[in-house]
Amino acid sequence: MLGTPVEQADDLVDQAYEADDPDEQAALAERALALDPDCVDAHLLLTTRADDAEVALAHAERAVAAADRALARVEARPAEQGGFAAEAAALLPSWARARVELAQGLLALDRRHGEVVALLEAVLERAPEDDRGAAALLVTTLLHLGRDDDARAALAARAGAPPGEAGAASDVEPTPEDLAEPAARPGVDLGLAAAWAGALLAFRRGGPEDVAALEALARAHAANRHVPDYLLGRRRLPLDLEARPDPGSRLEAARWALDHAGPWRETEGALAWLAANPPPPIPPPERPVARLPAGDARALEDLPQDRERVWQLGARRLPRWVREGAEPVRPWIVVALEVGPGGGAGEVVGAQLVLEPPGPADLWEVALEAMRSPRAGRPRRPGRLEVHEREVAAEIVRASGAVGVTCAAAGLSAFDEVVARRARRMADVGPPGLVDVAGATPTALEALCSAAAALYAARPWEALGDDVAVALTPADGPGAALHAVVLGGAGGLCGLVTGEDAAALAPGTATGRGVALLFEEAHELPALDVEAIEAGGWPVAADDAWPRVYRFGPDGVAAASAEDLAALERAARALAAGGAALAADVPGDPPRHVAGAHGAWTLALAPLPGGAEALEPLAGGEPAPEAGAEAPPTAGGAPPPGPDEVPAPPA
Repeated sequence: MLGTPVEQADDLVDQAYEADDPDEQAALAERALALDPDCVDAHLLLTTRADDAEVALAHAERAVAAADRALARVEARPAEQGGFAAEAAALLPSWARARVELAQGLLALDRRHGEVVALLEAVLERAPEDDRGAAALLVTTLLHLGRDDDARAALAARAGAPPGEAGAASDVEPTPEDLAEPAARPGVDLGLAAAWAGALLAFRRGGPEDVAALEALARAHAANRHVPDYLLGRRRLPLDLEARPDPGSRLEAARWALDHAGPWRETEGALAWLAANPPPPIPPPERPVARLPAGDARALEDLPQDRERVWQLGARRLPRWVREGAEPVRPWIVVALEVGPGGGAGEVVGAQLVLEPPGPADLWEVALEAMRSPRAGRPRRPGRLEVHEREVAAEIVRASGAVGVTCAAAGLSAFDEVVARRARRMADVGPPGLVDVAGATPTALEALCSAAAALYAARPWEALGDDVAVALTPADGPGAALHAVVLGGAGGLCGLVTGEDAAALAPGTATGRGVALLFEEAHELPALDVEAIEAGGWPVAADDAWPRVYRFGPDGVAAASAEDLAALERAARALAAGGAALAADVPGDPPRHVAGAHGAWTLALAPLPGGAEALEPLAGGEPAPEAGAEAPPTAGGAPPPGPDEVPAPPA
C-alpha cells in the first residue's frame, strides 16, 4: 500500500465500506485508525457498527474531535497558500455527519440535551445544504425539551422565513408545502418530519378537538399514512432499515419513528388522539366503463346471440399471496360464468386476475374478452349479464346496450359456487394454519382470535422474559394444567407456546413439542386463514398481530387440534389477565390467583430447560409437500390454466 499514512488510512476505510462482513469492516477501520488516529470516516464507521451505545458514543465523540481538528488545520493555513475553500468544503460532509451521529448517540442515552441542540444548530449554520437530518433531529430535541416556540421557529427558519418573522411563525403551524418549497432556502427539506412535528405542535397547543390540530394531522397522514402504525406499536420495525425508502412507504415511516417518536410518546394524550383519528381509507381507483367504438360494437353485434343465455359477472379475492413490488398482496379474480340449464353451475367463459379491488370497468372488460374469445365454445353474446350490485349494473348498462346485451343485479348463486371452488384450488400451499384444525367450529376459532387479541393488547412479554415458563392451572371448572412460554421480551417475534410441562417447551431438543400462537403480519399467515378471519369478522388486534397457530415437534410442524385451540385460548386469556403480575416473581414463588372475564386461574413461574435459546428454532417452517400433490401456480412461473380454471397471477 503506497502513499502517506493518511492516504493509506483513507484507502482502508474505502475497503471497509465495500466489505460485506461487519467484522471485516470494523477490523479495517481499526487498521485505518492505527495509521491515522484522526481518520473521521473510520470513527464514523465504528460508530454505526458498535453493538453497545456507550461504545458508539465514544467513537462519535472522537469523530467530532478529529473533524474539528482537521477543519481547524485547514482554516489556520495562510490565505496565500490557496485551496482553503475547496478543502474546507470537502471536509464539511464528514464534519456534519460526526455531529449528527454524536447528537443521536446522546439522545439515545438521554444525555446532554443542551449539547445536542448546539451540535445540530452548528450543522445547520455551516452545512445547510447537506444537513444529514440535523434539522429534523433538532426539532425533535426541542419538542422533547418542551421548547415548542423554538421548535416552531426552527421549522419556520428551515422553510426560509426571515428571522424577524419567527414570532409570526409561532401563531400558525407551517404546512408541508411551506416547508418543502425548494426555492425558499437551499438544502434538504424537512418533508415527513415537518408534517408530523407540525401535527404534534398543533395538538400541544389546541388539544384533541382543535380544528387546526386535526387539519395538521390530516397533512401528516398525507405525508406518510403509515407513521401511526409505528408510533402506536401496531407494526414491528423492519429488519432492514438501511435501504433507501420510497416517499410515503412503510420503510420511510419506520425510519422516521426510530429517531422521532419520543415526543409523541411523552406528550400526554397524543397517542390516544392519534389512535382516535386514523388516516382515511385509500379509495380504489375509479375507472369508468369505456363505451365501445362504433366499429367494435358492430363487430360484436355480428356475433351469434342466445337471448335466453345468462352470464354472471363477479370478483372474488383469492386465498393466496403474490408480490407487487416489495409488498405481498392478495389478488382478485374477475370471472364471467355462463350459467347452466336451470340456473345450475355452468362453465367459465372469461377470467382475469387484478391486483387492485376490481370495479365495473374490470367486469365489463372480462365480459367483452369472453364474447370475443371465450375460454369455452365459439365467440358469442349472452342475452343478459348479471352482477352482484345494482350500482355496478347501472355502470355496465351504459356500455352493454351498444352490443344488444342487458345487465341487471341478481343473486349469483352459480358464480359463488363455481368460483369459490376454483379459488380454493388456487390457495397457497404452505404451513398449516387455523383452517387446517380438524373439528374446529367457527365458534372455537372466533374464541381463539378473541383471546389472541386480548393477549396482544395486554402485551405480557413486556413484563416476562422468554427464559421461564408459566404454569397455568384452572382455579374453577374443567381443564388440565399446562405450561406456557411468552415470546417477545427481547423484541421481534411475539406470542406464546404451550405444552404439557416446561420440559416439553424446548424445541431445540429431541423431545421438544408444543403448540405455538404467534403474532405476525397478514401476509405471513396462510391466505386461507386471513380469508376465514376476514369473512368471520373475528378480532385482530393490530396489523402485525394476526394469529398464526400450529403444532411443533421433532418432526417439524403440523396442524393443531381442536384440543390445542382450547388450551391456547385458556393460556392466552390467563396470561392476558395476569401475566404482567408475574414480573417480580421468580421460579419457586407461590402461585398467583388471577380472575378474568372468562374464568379464574393460578399462575406460577417454572424454569425453562435450556433457557431462551431453546426457543430460537421456533419458526414454523413449511412442511414437505405430500407425495403426488400438485403445486399451485406461482407469480411469474405459472402453468397455463385449463379451460375451466382461473389464470395464474401476473408476474
